[in-house]
Amino acid sequence: MLFTLLALLLVFSLVLSACGTTTTPANNTEEAVPAEEEAAPAEEEAMPAEEEAAPAEEEAMPAEETAAADPNELPRNETLYFNGQQWGSVVGWNPYSNSNNNAMTIAQQDNARVTMFETPYLYDMLDGQMYPLLADGPFEWNDTRTEITFKLNPAAHWNDGTPVTAEDVAYTWATHVKYNTPTGAGNIDYIEDIVAADEQTVVIKAKLDADGNAVNPLIVEAYLSSNYVIQKAWTQTLEERVAGDATALLADPAEDVAFSGPYYKYFADDSKVVLIRDDNYWGQDASMWGKLPVPKYLAHVIFKDNAAGTTALQAGEVDVSQQFNSNVQAFWLEDNLPISTYLPEAPYGIGASLPTAFYNLESYGLDQVAVRKAIAIAVDYPTIIANAMTNQSATFDQVPRSLMNPTPGEQALYDHDAVADLQWAGNDIEGAIALLDEAGIVDTDGDGWREYNGQKLSYVATCP
Repeated sequence: MLFTLLALLLVFSLVLSACGTTTTPANNTEEAVPAEEEAAPAEEEAMPAEEEAAPAEEEAMPAEETAAADPNELPRNETLYFNGQQWGSVVGWNPYSNSNNNAMTIAQQDNARVTMFETPYLYDMLDGQMYPLLADGPFEWNDTRTEITFKLNPAAHWNDGTPVTAEDVAYTWATHVKYNTPTGAGNIDYIEDIVAADEQTVVIKAKLDADGNAVNPLIVEAYLSSNYVIQKAWTQTLEERVAGDATALLADPAEDVAFSGPYYKYFADDSKVVLIRDDNYWGQDASMWGKLPVPKYLAHVIFKDNAAGTTALQAGEVDVSQQFNSNVQAFWLEDNLPISTYLPEAPYGIGASLPTAFYNLESYGLDQVAVRKAIAIAVDYPTIIANAMTNQSATFDQVPRSLMNPTPGEQALYDHDAVADLQWAGNDIEGAIALLDEAGIVDTDGDGWREYNGQKLSYVATCP
């Protein structure tokens, strides 16, 4: 995964630097279609506030003194342009749903995107640590590791000015459970309850096994940085609007949603998405960032494919590219463009996820372990990395493959020796032949195709 940056983005957390180019962004109105090359989701790095060094921001003008900007002609020196996140039109702004197709504001998987909605903590995959966002200070496990307690920052408030409270956190969880949202369904086996001990104190109670231990304490902990806190008052308005119907609740576009983050919807259609800064954002408090983020607008033109996004990046119409750009090093080595990547040498970026092949066990023969493993150990991974990925993926020598990201913080989280015999670097043709021969999957008629129970084995690999 590649992060091509003119301004390095760290969870939009005030390290956003002002854009230097004066090129007018293209008014691209082509409807998005799936990219021919995989567009990777953005990695977000959460860093401690005290380490942030954001450029000084000019004093914000009162809203009534600022003329509304045409979304097709945004002031270039106040706008940070992205590509690679949004493919197709936004469907909604509902933080309870996973069907919004709203990549600029809603992402609650391994790590949350916190432009509009916020989590108690931010997770930094570089060091494997969590840092407070809505929370005030670190969280604490009890002695038996069955409950987590944390406090909310008293400065945190919603866009309507009301404080973010522990009751908001508790009601968010109760709503996920009541309506069986994706978050509720994904965590109900590990979290027993989330309660408000007082106005600013939250207690998360883990689900226990027969021995009285937390079923999975790591999932309980991960909830803190991967799921939004949603306003109780707005949630109750939503429930009333949909008359308590779970399907309607998840389908509601939530145009009136309350938020606590630094940006919110300004414009969205099939050509672009634009967020505008909330100049009343609580994060400018000295207890958090101490100032507002620099860009007034975050804009994402919806490109047809990666090729169109790359062209816009080369033209200076994109500031932060979070898609795959083939042979990215050519931008500065051959084209002499003022473009840089997170890492100066290959793989140029840190993958938040690694390209992965999934087997369809319904395809004849792929239900056999020998067939799957033979394919896995025979594949020429270095050539794929060099050609298909243009060296924008860590090699197997750099990072042995596992389910963990190739960052120091995450690589330290698992026992490398325990899985060493399950890792391989590919190109082991002789080993693959031996596996298949031992399993009796051989070429009986000499036509070059091995058979399983008399049926020739042939498969098609597809990407996206």
